[in-house]
Amino acid sequence: MAALATSLEYDIDTLEPIATLPGARGGIDLLQFSADGRVLAAMSADQSVSLYDVPTRTRLGDPLPAAAVSSGNGAAQGFLRPDGTTVAINTRLGVSLWDIDPAHLAKAACTLAGRNLTRTEWTTYLSGLGPYHATCPDLPTPPEAPELLDPTD
Repeated sequence: MAALATSLEYDIDTLEPIATLPGARGGIDLLQFSADGRVLAAMSADQSVSLYDVPTRTRLGDPLPAAAVSSGNGAAQGFLRPDGTTVAINTRLGVSLWDIDPAHLAKAACTLAGRNLTRTEWTTYLSGLGPYHATCPDLPTPPEAPELLDPTD
């Protein structure tokens, strides 16, 4: 298995490294930021695209597989939409669009699960967002979180 590369963040004034981002399996070929600087797409030499939440320095999911066709002068594996809500990834069969809008992802997770997150799921995936609370207001609350139940029900 190939070693993971690490991306460093540097202080613009001192040029000293100040933070790291979880790396990809190969060197980084191209970085793209959303217009507000909150989302970063890192195109890797291993033909993958990694997405990051810049303020928390957290990789968003696993790297997405890409298949950029090179013409000898390089080709980008993907393109981040300026608003940071969609990434287009070059694949062997064309271009795949990935919706990474947090509101859309939350709604999809609620639809897929058919319920609110359990405390364990919250701790595993969303603990950085603060204390546990209902994630799907119109869906059932797991039995392990009775304090979220509406007492008027």
